[in-house]
Amino acid sequence: MCQCLSVTPDAEVLLHGMGRDGLIPATVKTSKDSQTDDSSTGRSGQKLPQGSNGEYTNEDPTGKQWVRPRFTQPTKMRRRVIARPVGSSVRLKCAASGYPQPDITWLKDNKPLAPEDMGDIKKKKWTLTLKSLRPGDSGKYTCRVFSRAGEINATYKVEVIQTTRSKPILTGTHPVNTTVDYGGTTSFQCKVRSDVKPVIQWLKRVEYGSENKYNSTIDVGGQKFVVLPMGEVWSRPDGSYLNKLMISRAKEEDAGMYICLGANTMGYSFRSAFLTVLPEPIKAECLQWRISRKKDCWLMFSLIAVISVE
Repeated sequence: MCQCLSVTPDAEVLLHGMGRDGLIPATVKTSKDSQTDDSSTGRSGQKLPQGSNGEYTNEDPTGKQWVRPRFTQPTKMRRRVIARPVGSSVRLKCAASGYPQPDITWLKDNKPLAPEDMGDIKKKKWTLTLKSLRPGDSGKYTCRVFSRAGEINATYKVEVIQTTRSKPILTGTHPVNTTVDYGGTTSFQCKVRSDVKPVIQWLKRVEYGSENKYNSTIDVGGQKFVVLPMGEVWSRPDGSYLNKLMISRAKEEDAGMYICLGANTMGYSFRSAFLTVLPEPIKAECLQWRISRKKDCWLMFSLIAVISVE
């Protein structure tokens, strides 16, 4: 179904149609003396010739409804950060459909892809293949899929990893033993020297009897550890890499042994440090009381609880 619009001569109108997926550009049909001129618009207004009647639609001349582009294989696009060694290859996929048939273009770091400035590149309709990867091929690759019915895009981050001949080394004295107040904030830091960007991972030793608190643990030297979420790794001017582990609102269960592990394809190095969390002020005061004062201590806790509720 098309919608009709009457306009005055030389009027400028902004034409859009409403499709199943929302607002889409419309096709302008202008006619004069039984002659029809079809053109598409989707940006600013379309000026109609004097004496013309404007008719706009979100259908093509055959009457088929426009369909916005969409990715047809999203499961093959879930991995958006891809690391590959120098000399290898990678394929970036952006298969899509829509009506009219959409086109695709590729950008690198938000700039049009220039094959002459890159390595071995092969384009196949919906797939970009990078062969014989070099360090300069690292970056963000964006596929832009578009048609008169709309536009979609997806971005992949490609990291080209250089080969290395030695394992990483932890430099300096960090991480170091640290003490923090209950509820306070502190951090461990780890400085790793490596000729390629290493993986820096933090582990925390699982204390005896608390294994059931964690979904999974790993064994290191006969002890169980839990793997902590990875943080960002910063490169430093001296060629080393730095990573920090932040601990906020410290609790008793945060106390214990922590390990910083730096790894690359040639091996790994690690160093441990201990975190001590001081007891809550009220609990610390109670611990200093004699057994004969335990009742008074519990009474104080009860009063505080009542006051907090009120």
